[in-house]
Amino acid sequence: MSSYIDDVDRIDSIAGGEDWYMVRLVGNFPFVHAEVTNRKWIIEEGRHIGAKAIECQLETFLPLKLISSDGYWRIEPLGNSRSRIHYQTVVEVYAAGFEDLYTHIAKRDGKRILKNFKRYVESR
Repeated sequence: MSSYIDDVDRIDSIAGGEDWYMVRLVGNFPFVHAEVTNRKWIIEEGRHIGAKAIECQLETFLPLKLISSDGYWRIEPLGNSRSRIHYQTVVEVYAAGFEDLYTHIAKRDGKRILKNFKRYVESR
């Protein structure tokens, strides 16, 4: 994750099992210091991965609070050692009237992260 998410200071592995793991992402994003713990699990080996934010601490002067974040990765084999990765996330935040601004920022950052992820994968 640190190879394709900008502004990440560190990622800590917290716990894990046979088909799940928990990581804490710590970063300084524009106007926000965030520490988010995610639980990820394998839904179907080599095909689907789920992710859920289970704890979030935000330090910011903005009226912002993460209520929930759920995401899913689906890997579609294309043959010839190629795959297509589909990613969906649903994030619910308390934004005190700034929903349009935060939605715009989230969409822009999400697109940038996925472009970075594509470059990261293609460089392997």
